[in-house]
Amino acid sequence: MGNDRKRTGIMGGTFNPIHIGHLLLAQTAKEAFDLDEVLFIPSGRPYMKEEATLADRWMRLEMTELAVEDQADFTVSSIEVEREGNTYSYETVAALKAARPDTEFYFIVGADSLFNMEEWKYPEKIFGECMILAAVRDDKDRARLTEQKE
Repeated sequence: MGNDRKRTGIMGGTFNPIHIGHLLLAQTAKEAFDLDEVLFIPSGRPYMKEEATLADRWMRLEMTELAVEDQADFTVSSIEVEREGNTYSYETVAALKAARPDTEFYFIVGADSLFNMEEWKYPEKIFGECMILAAVRDDKDRARLTEQKE
């Protein structure tokens, strides 16, 4: 992996609504791992959440765009919002890899997401294509995270 490859963080979520915690996590990951950009991807129809409890997907996309518009290195993708049916992270990652073969992807998650990734659809396809960046809140999380990583 040469230095000419673009380094892109993937920040997915329902963003219902997007908040300062999401933006801080993205900024921290960008700085810590020298990412060129962070791509925010609001989920379309997440299969693990009750859609009735979520704001309209197009509204969540617009909220995300407004939240990052002043950050030059933060961009938003509508790839999942445009997809019909349930949206799965492994499909999104595969589509991004195909569209951007010159890019190294870093999948940014909070520690809570890492602890339930086994429940995701084909998590091994995400692990095979991306470096996983998981944020911890405290030392207890760090110990559990090390265990989960194994």
